[in-house]
Parts: sequence; C-alpha cells; structure tokens
Amino acid sequence: MTKENRSINRACKALFFAFLASSLLLAAPIANATSDEYSPGGGDHESHKPSIPGESAKHIKKVLKHAVGIGLDDSQQKRVGDIYIKAKAEEAAISAEIEVTISNYMSLYKQGKVTEIAIKDYAQKMGDLRGRFLLNNLIAMNDVKKVLTKKQRNKIHVIYKTHGKGGKK
Repeated sequence: MTKENRSINRACKALFFAFLASSLLLAAPIANATSDEYSPGGGDHESHKPSIPGESAKHIKKVLKHAVGIGLDDSQQKRVGDIYIKAKAEEAAISAEIEVTISNYMSLYKQGKVTEIAIKDYAQKMGDLRGRFLLNNLIAMNDVKKVLTKKQRNKIHVIYKTHGKGGKK
C-alpha cells in the first residue's frame, strides 16, 4: 500500500467515524422519544442511557447466549442462529458499501472535484446505507421475536431488566 493510499484510507476512516458519531447524536432524541424499557435495544438499564433500536444484533446474540435459560429447543436455536448469521452477513455487505462510498468521495475530495451536488449525493447515499443497516437489524430482531413463545420473550425481558443490556450476571 502506497503512502498516499494509507493517507486516503486514514482519512476515509476518520470521515466514516465522524459520520457515525453525528448520526448517533441526531438519532438520540428520537430514541428517547420512542424507547421502551422492555423492548430489545430500547434502553440501557445499567446506565439509564437510551440506545438506538437496531444499532446492532446484540439482542439476537443474547437470545442465543441464554437459549437454555429461556427454554429454546434445538429447532428454535437453529432458526435464531440462522437469523443472526443472515443479519451479520447483510451488515458486513452494508459496511463494505459504506467503505466504497467513503473512498469514492475522498477520491473526489483529493482531486478537488467536490461540488455541492457531490456532497448532497454522498450524504444521501450514507443516509440510505445507515437506514438499510438499521432496517436489517430491526427486521432480524422482529424475526427472532416471532420464533420465541410469549413465555420465552418474557424470560429474555427479565434478563434485560435484571442484568442490563449485557446480560452478564
């Protein structure tokens, strides 16, 4: 990798993280207004800070971690595992698309060819990708909910309530 490529790579990563940070700051008021302490991703019970539903597939991972404790049978564990793998694969594809989008924008930037239209296109594309990311995880979480019985959902809610989002006690 050439020195210029490393420099572009670092700049792309910095821009990406700046974008994510600003997205989280903008989304926090929405999460506050819509959070439900008993829903996955609806609140961080240990620190009482809201989290953004759909930010990650941690809820699905927690269901798998506590599969025996909440009474999942083998068929349910397989279905939840398949949902998790599919969600993580889509998450990886979206992340790759984000990297390409950032790289393309940074290439224009380095060449001094950034126009207002290019900036708007970049912002729109990044917003669309962020939306796809959230949609992917929300759908996966909803699919897992359909696999669990009401009793199992109640058990996982108790884990969230008593152990916080990490569920580590």
